[in-house]
Amino acid sequence: EGAKDESNLLVVFSDPEALAQVRFTSFLRDTKALERPREELKAFEDREAQAILRYVNEQHGELLRTFDPQVLPLRRRRKVMMHPEALRDLDTSGES
Repeated sequence: EGAKDESNLLVVFSDPEALAQVRFTSFLRDTKALERPREELKAFEDREAQAILRYVNEQHGELLRTFDPQVLPLRRRRKVMMHPEALRDLDTSGES
């Protein structure tokens, strides 16, 4: 837990052009100049959350609409590559 006089700052950059305007040496001054109301960020978050939900629901609906139970999932065929001499010592024919 921080000291009483310590303040925390959460900075969210939603625009690469805004981030390009901020210099490390004058970070606080630059970010204060770009600061927007908290309500604007909340509205942006809400719009993005709704857009994500719409996208996921559309994709899910598309999957359900195009699902064909007759189509089998692809399975990778496994190959084992061995040197011809690898099993030489296991030869049971008695030949060496």
